[in-house]
Amino acid sequence: MKYIATVMLLCIGFISRAQQLYIYNKSDLKPLEGVLVYVPNSTNAVQSNTKGIADLTAFSSSDTLLIKLVGFQSQQFTKSALEAKSFKIYLSEVSFDLDEVVLTANKSEEKKIDIPQQIEVINARKIEQNNPQTSADLLLQTGKVYMQMSQQGGGSPILRGFEANRVLMVVDGVRLNNAVYRAGHLQNVITIDPNSIDRVEVMYGPGSVMYGSDALGGVMHFYTKRPQLSTTDKLLINGSSFVRYSSASNEKTGNVSVNIGGKKLASFTSFTYKDFGDLKAGANRPGAYPEFGKVLYYAQRINGADSMVKNKDYNVQKGAGYSQYDITQKFLYKAGKYIDVLLNVQYSNSTDVPRFDRLTEYSGSKLKFAEWYYGPQTRLFNSLTTEFKKENAFYKTARIILSQQSIDESRHDRRFNAVNKRSQIEKINIYALNADFIKDFKKKHELRYGAEVLLNKVNSKAHFEDITTGAISKAQTRYPDGGSDMNTIAAYLTHRWEINRKFILSSGARFSSVKLSSTFADTTVFPFPFADVNNTFTALNGSVGLVYLPGNDWRLSALGSSGFRAPNVDDATKFFDSKPGAVLVVPNSSLK
Repeated sequence: MKYIATVMLLCIGFISRAQQLYIYNKSDLKPLEGVLVYVPNSTNAVQSNTKGIADLTAFSSSDTLLIKLVGFQSQQFTKSALEAKSFKIYLSEVSFDLDEVVLTANKSEEKKIDIPQQIEVINARKIEQNNPQTSADLLLQTGKVYMQMSQQGGGSPILRGFEANRVLMVVDGVRLNNAVYRAGHLQNVITIDPNSIDRVEVMYGPGSVMYGSDALGGVMHFYTKRPQLSTTDKLLINGSSFVRYSSASNEKTGNVSVNIGGKKLASFTSFTYKDFGDLKAGANRPGAYPEFGKVLYYAQRINGADSMVKNKDYNVQKGAGYSQYDITQKFLYKAGKYIDVLLNVQYSNSTDVPRFDRLTEYSGSKLKFAEWYYGPQTRLFNSLTTEFKKENAFYKTARIILSQQSIDESRHDRRFNAVNKRSQIEKINIYALNADFIKDFKKKHELRYGAEVLLNKVNSKAHFEDITTGAISKAQTRYPDGGSDMNTIAAYLTHRWEINRKFILSSGARFSSVKLSSTFADTTVFPFPFADVNNTFTALNGSVGLVYLPGNDWRLSALGSSGFRAPNVDDATKFFDSKPGAVLVVPNSSLK
């Protein structure tokens, strides 16, 4: 009897295991969680678990099962057909998902198909699959964002021909652009850790109604991973880690991420360290440009003198390496059924980052610069977000974000055979308050309204250092040495009208007031004709868009919108010898 019982138990276990469906992503063969398996027009349904397994025991062999997951092509099989496939199936990702939800267009969840703006979504699955070294690479790998790179430690995004301070970067609802974002190339995107990002949304075209100044070419919104609460009485603990080596840049990267969640309080922690060596270029060059990119010599100080050293391998960019670490810490507290509070802390710090394009410039037969590098770039980001989800007379949902950012950056250069090294050092502090509200009217009308207060404070210092004696002398600061402030107050209102099932009309307006003030305390290095710059700028922006949904997965949209960019501290007050001896950029107190 014991033998018979054992055999029966083994048979039952085998039959139970044979009822399990294994669901994988066709592109990377990884298990898919949350796949819905159900019989159409019935309540009989199951979902796949974290291992991509769905239990089919409740279905009969004649049932026709629909297998569906957002972002993937749905499939339909009878249970007997799945058995013929050994209960293993592979789902293919779709390039445009009509049910995909986006947040950037109006700072809230909406179906992508319902909005007139063009938005490119880079989700967590794509980020993991592409395995980018930096956030600049993350954007570049979409094939939809161009990237300018003057050196390995950089990346300046370009949207529709607009770059730098004419495109806007946003992190978790907070502007990354600040008062010293210049018209030239920017490298700030690499201070965002790609390993802490859950999704990125790139919105093309003016976005000034929702986001204000700088959103001319578009908006790049980076959403970092959100702490996960436990849905049971047990503590939820999960995490991930990896190490990576890349031979072309001699890159060594490691990351550890941990989520710990209770029913009301959850924590997400991510730490990444990257170390890049000298970058090696490919050996194959265009026939018309056989010398393109060759590094024949590099500068090195030997026995107290600058020397041009012959590069043993002209494909290697000598001195291009740097290292960086990034920390993300987030706490989510569920203060009540309708209130969520999120504390978000991000910190990024790097070593000196060589400006490699400058290090390859020549003056006659000699290298022009012996040293040219950006000093350690640090970014401290703090935000406190409170979400209210209980509807009242003023809103259906509301979000209040208080944020503070501290940014340190510097640039250092010394010409070949010169003894004086110039250092220009900037410190920027940014304080912001964002309030966004949503209110529905009669089901077909939705109002979104909000306000923004933004304060930028800039301190600038500069000096020359004699590298032989250590003596320090005055140098002209890049921005006014007496300090600069750039303050913004803005309010917006948008309206969405679902006219019928086929037509959706969206419109909106925003008023912004920007005040700029700077003081030149010391004019002995360069005698400016004025000591102060005080300007006030105002802008009224609008947008109107129409979406037509004729059916059969067709979508037609039209959008008209205006954008603006208020002159910032960099535009109005910068002192910069862009081409020494030829072009000198000086402050302009009447810039509009």
